[in-house]
Amino acid sequence: MKQSPRRVLLSFLLVLSCAALYAKGNAPVKNPQIAIHRAAGKIDIDGRLGDPGWKGAAEVTTFYEVSPGDNVKPPVKTTVWVTY
Repeated sequence: MKQSPRRVLLSFLLVLSCAALYAKGNAPVKNPQIAIHRAAGKIDIDGRLGDPGWKGAAEVTTFYEVSPGDNVKPPVKTTVWVTY
């Protein structure tokens, strides 16, 4: 089943929001800022980052593990690019 890009983006933003709330020892993050810009071109949701739309996308690399850890650095590096 193929999901719409809007639904995928909204799901990702929900996950990102939850991660931001639990960052820094359960203290709410005050004024988290990510400059998100409109995609520079077409993006195919296929796991490849070579599409023109990914150029200039915001890069997020700060994540915390909350289960099974307790706001600890995750064992695997994660990078997320955000655009609309």
